[in-house]
Amino acid sequence: MLEKTVLVSLNDIEAYYIDEIINEDRAKRMIHAFRKSEMIHFVLEQTISGKYILVNGFSAFSAFRKVHPEITVLAYLKPETSEKERLIHILSVTFPLERTSWVFKNEHVMRLIYDHNMEIAEVARMTNQTQNKIKECIADIRIPLHIRQVMVMREARTVVNKICSSTVIPENLKPLFYEYAVLRKGNKYRLSTLDFSYLIDFFNLVSLPSYLKEFNPTSRQFFSKLLANYFYLANHYQQLIINPDRFTLPFRVSVPVTTRNLSKIVE
Repeated sequence: MLEKTVLVSLNDIEAYYIDEIINEDRAKRMIHAFRKSEMIHFVLEQTISGKYILVNGFSAFSAFRKVHPEITVLAYLKPETSEKERLIHILSVTFPLERTSWVFKNEHVMRLIYDHNMEIAEVARMTNQTQNKIKECIADIRIPLHIRQVMVMREARTVVNKICSSTVIPENLKPLFYEYAVLRKGNKYRLSTLDFSYLIDFFNLVSLPSYLKEFNPTSRQFFSKLLANYFYLANHYQQLIINPDRFTLPFRVSVPVTTRNLSKIVE
């Protein structure tokens, strides 16, 4: 039972992840509803070092931080627990009771899996969720946060995860392909599931010069052309890309890169 309460500045409260509310009017409506309920919406743990860590009230925190970031709030204070116990508690509460984003859940689930060596089945059991529910929250922490924030909304999670786990795509180019994968549907540069399979074929079949394996304006232009032209290449193209002095854009369109027509590419 939570009995002890404290007054804490919002700026002194820490959290593993907080959803950002973009629309200020929405945040104001949420605050109005929170105040109308006359409840204490925040639950904190205080660490030995004196830090306050938020464990309940994430929606309220997001709203107040958007409109009144300097405000002092009344919060319940619960006994300190281990980080593992704290993360499990947060997920156990937010899954059924709070509207939090996929990224919020992903951040907490991945901390349990990577930092505390928990299996999916164990996370599901400890948080009272199904294994499928936990699996839905998983994405590699190597994927940049800003990509994880939009990839579910843009229905690009599968492609983004494939890019991350690929051993064929150069690591330096993955940030570029993440950007292509989360573009809106209908954008000619969006990297679809089919495009990804062509991309793997491309890297398996074609020798790129080192400057095209780096994330730079030239490689961005090069791969933008490749996607926009649906992976169609001139049949003299391999000579161009392995000879930087002869490399020019745009290239002529004639031959699609797939494993089925490799003989057409290498003459």
